[in-house]
Amino acid sequence: MIAKIYNNLSHDSTNPAFGLTILSNSYVELYNNTLYLSVLYIGNSSNATVKNNLMTTSSGYCITVNDAASQVGFVSDYNDLHISGTAKTGKWGAVDENTLADWQLATSQDSHSIDTHPALVNEGGTLDTDYKLTSVSTCINIGISLSSIFTTDYFATARPQGSAWDIGFHEWAGTLSLSDSISESDTLKKGVGKPLSSSISESDALTKGFSMGVLSDGVTVADADYEGVAI
Repeated sequence: MIAKIYNNLSHDSTNPAFGLTILSNSYVELYNNTLYLSVLYIGNSSNATVKNNLMTTSSGYCITVNDAASQVGFVSDYNDLHISGTAKTGKWGAVDENTLADWQLATSQDSHSIDTHPALVNEGGTLDTDYKLTSVSTCINIGISLSSIFTTDYFATARPQGSAWDIGFHEWAGTLSLSDSISESDTLKKGVGKPLSSSISESDALTKGFSMGVLSDGVTVADADYEGVAI
C-alpha cells in the first residue's frame, strides 16, 4: 500500500527533525504541500514521490535524500525549490547540490521544477491564510494534475482554478493580473485542516495505506494518509 501526504502546511522549521521527515518507509507520496522556511528529509525510505510541493528555506537543504536506500525509486518534479541565504537546493546522499541545476544533474529529477520566490500573502505570519499564493506568484498554473488522487486544496477550493494545478497547499482562485493589489484575510477561509499536535485522530487522517515515518514534532505517519494539516 501507498501512504499519501498532501495539502499540508509547515512553516519556520528548518531543523530536519521538525519539518517534514520520512523515515524507514516504502512508497510514500508527497503532493501539494507548502514548506515555508521548512525542509523535507527522506531517510531509509525507497520509492518516494514528491510533486507539486512549494519548498523554501534560507538554511540547510530544501530536500535531503539521505542514503542509497532512499535514492531507489525516488521521483520528484513540478516543485518550487526556492533557496535564499546559505541554503542549498538538496543533499543527494553525502553530496551537497547547491543549486537547482546541480540537483537536476545529480538526480535526473525535477526537470519541470523552479527556484523562484513564491510571493505568499504574509510570509512569516502565524495564520494558515498567510501562506496562500498571491496573484503574482510563479507557482500558479505550473503543477501537474493529480485529480485521480484528490481534487481540492487545503481550503476546500477545487483544483484546478486555471489552466493547470498550482504548486503548494493553496489553489489560487482569483483573476490573474500583474497589476492586481490583493488583500487576503482569514475571512477567505473555506475550511481548514486541524493543527497537527502530538497525536492525530481519525478525523485528521484517511486510512488508505500503511507506512511508517515521522511527519513532524514526533508525530508518526502510520496506516494513514494525511491531508490538510498545519504545522
